[in-house]
Amino acid sequence: MKNLPKIFLLFVALGVTIATTSCNKEEAPTNTELLTKTWRITEVYINSQLASDTGFNSFRLTFTTAGTYSLTYTGGAENGVWEYNADETRIIIDKGTADEVIWEILSLTIDASRMRTTDDDGDVLEYVFVPV
Repeated sequence: MKNLPKIFLLFVALGVTIATTSCNKEEAPTNTELLTKTWRITEVYINSQLASDTGFNSFRLTFTTAGTYSLTYTGGAENGVWEYNADETRIIIDKGTADEVIWEILSLTIDASRMRTTDDDGDVLEYVFVPV
C-alpha cells in the first residue's frame, strides 16, 4: 500500500511523457506524398534560358500513388507508369520502353517542384510545376 502513490506517480509521469512526445511530432511528408497530385507547368527553361512561349499552359500532369501518370494538354493526352530510382532523386517515366524519360528532381515541396531532363536533341529542359 505504501508504494501505491509512487506507482501512481510513475504512471502519470509516463503518460505525460508519451502524450507530449507523440503530440509534438509531425512527420514530414514522403516524396511520394509530395509528388502524387496534379501539377501545372509555370516555367520552362531550355539550356538554362527561360522559354518565353512554351505552349505548356494547358498541360496538367497527375502522378498517382499506384505508380501511374496522366498528362493532358490541348489536343491530347498521354498515360503511363512512373517510378523512383533507388534514392528517389529521379523519376523514371515509362521505364524500359521506347518512350522512357528520366527526370532529375531538383526540388520537391508541397508548393512546387522543379525537374530536369535532356531531350533527344541534347537540350537540357527544366520544368517548374505548381499544384493545381
